Amino acid sequence: MFRITQDTEPGRVKARVALPVSGEVTVSTAVSVRSDNRIAFTDVRVVQGHLPTPARALLDKVLEEPVRLQRP
Repeated sequence: MFRITQDTEPGRVKARVALPVSGEVTVSTAVSVRSDNRIAFTDVRVVQGHLPTPARALLDKVLEEPVRLQRP
């Protein structure tokens, strides 16, 4: 299960995911619009559950580069 929702803090989203070993984890991240149809995720915070160190390192690596949005 993977679910993204708006966070209560402006400019942030929450992502909730069920992990096989550590159970359900929710992270909050700031979202900003970048040039060339891209968005960036910064200031990632674990707000519920436990994110093991290797999983946190992988998440940080995945989110370190802005993501290009697909045009409709």
